[in-house]
Amino acid sequence: MSAPSSASASAFAPVATLPASPVVFSRAAATDRQLMQGWDGLLSDSGHVYRIYQSPEWWNHLVATRPADDLLLGVLPAADGAEVGVVPMDVQRYPLAFSLGRWTFASLKLRAAHLLGGAPLVAGRPQALADVVERLWRERPDLDALFLKGIPAGCSAWAGWEAQLRQRGGSLLYSEHGRRPLYTIALPDSFDAYLARFGSKKRYNLRRQVRVLEEQMPGLELVRVDAEEQVAEFVRQAQHIAKRTWQHQAIGPLGIERDDIAVRLADLARRGLLRSYVLRSGGRALAFVLGYQGRGVFHYADIGHDAELSKFSPGTVLLYRLIEDLIAHRRPQTLNFGIGVSEYKRQFATEVREETSLLILRDTLRNRLRVGLHRGWRGLLARVKPLLRRPKLVLAGVLTHEAVYELVGTVVNTSLPVLAG
Repeated sequence: MSAPSSASASAFAPVATLPASPVVFSRAAATDRQLMQGWDGLLSDSGHVYRIYQSPEWWNHLVATRPADDLLLGVLPAADGAEVGVVPMDVQRYPLAFSLGRWTFASLKLRAAHLLGGAPLVAGRPQALADVVERLWRERPDLDALFLKGIPAGCSAWAGWEAQLRQRGGSLLYSEHGRRPLYTIALPDSFDAYLARFGSKKRYNLRRQVRVLEEQMPGLELVRVDAEEQVAEFVRQAQHIAKRTWQHQAIGPLGIERDDIAVRLADLARRGLLRSYVLRSGGRALAFVLGYQGRGVFHYADIGHDAELSKFSPGTVLLYRLIEDLIAHRRPQTLNFGIGVSEYKRQFATEVREETSLLILRDTLRNRLRVGLHRGWRGLLARVKPLLRRPKLVLAGVLTHEAVYELVGTVVNTSLPVLAG
């Protein structure tokens, strides 16, 4: 008996009678009660900060709002020594970006399955990820890659997964960014307890920033958005701000600018997963946070503020008041800022750990060329960036002739990319 694909979800059998195949793809598997119990049990034992995205409630949200062909739920039947495993995936574009600082010059668009939560929700199965990838390449020839975001550095299970992937062959493993910091806040019982971690000077400066913005923008208020009837106005205000951010100008449209965002946020609100904020003065929106909360974690997912007001720190003021509201109302255990370095994260976080992301590509000549080009770009940047920081390279903001010659020499002498996995 062959395992059903996402196109034949109605043929999905109860977990107890699943075939012995290592992994089954189904979109409707979450309707199985036995699977749901095992799925919830795996999450209850998980300390992964991205567990909301691995949850059945998030999966059901995607089923309600995303095209059927864009969703894959890998199910690993229970076996000796291992409980049922769940690997939810969302198919979307993945850009291999050629960027310098805030600016992106070009990108290679891959069609990738994004593994929700960044890691398989399995236990005692070192072969699980390799089984999923092998089945993915066979059943979805339209896909270039599987993307895993937010793998904890030093994850004990990862060594086994990677060894199995390399042993099986057929895939290229590419870590675009390497290890990066993940900043979080362990939220205490009171806002005063949180502020107590700062010195008196820092507390004074934060309160001063709030006071200065209040003086410039009378009637300043923070609005929590968690109800369906609030979504339309929140989207309108947030999209207005998004177009005025530096991110929009340098990188492109933000997540809040998606055409289907209102539908998706309304569905999240109905499921109790939406928790967003907008900072405004009178009728003017100054800054926003698109956020989600579930499984004990608040995710600070998409942010923006009016660039014209940057000198008054509207983003900092919003975050200060947001943390106060998180503690006062339905307090989660953790605020997750997400992967990457930003000054506001260093300023407000109480914990930092390292995480990495991994792109698993189908081993084709085209993908080898893509990876090789991108590695070459990263290698070039690694050599050029230190030069740009040298005093002789910049004179009143303009490169000198000597600097240009040195920069060109660096480019010419940079090795061509190695086209290997």
